[in-house]
Amino acid sequence: MPETIGRQAAVFWQGLVLVLAMAVIMLLLVFCMLIAVGVGLANERTKLLDVMLRLKQIEAAAAADKAIVETIKRNPRLTEVASDRFGFATRDR
Repeated sequence: MPETIGRQAAVFWQGLVLVLAMAVIMLLLVFCMLIAVGVGLANERTKLLDVMLRLKQIEAAAAADKAIVETIKRNPRLTEVASDRFGFATRDR
């Protein structure tokens, strides 16, 4: 009987070690997944910042183009030349 109790105690400790090892492995997997998600989010943030920078550049170019168009609209001679050259229909005609 003491032999059986000793074997049961050994099996218990082996099981406990196995369970704790599995718990450590699961924690490592969770941390690895968190690191992977963090890297993915950092990449997405970089892409977003690049797109926002390009958008601001495009908006600045559009504002400059709008200023040029407004200047042309204010000058009747330039409006007439642009209409004849590029086939734009003016609102005044």
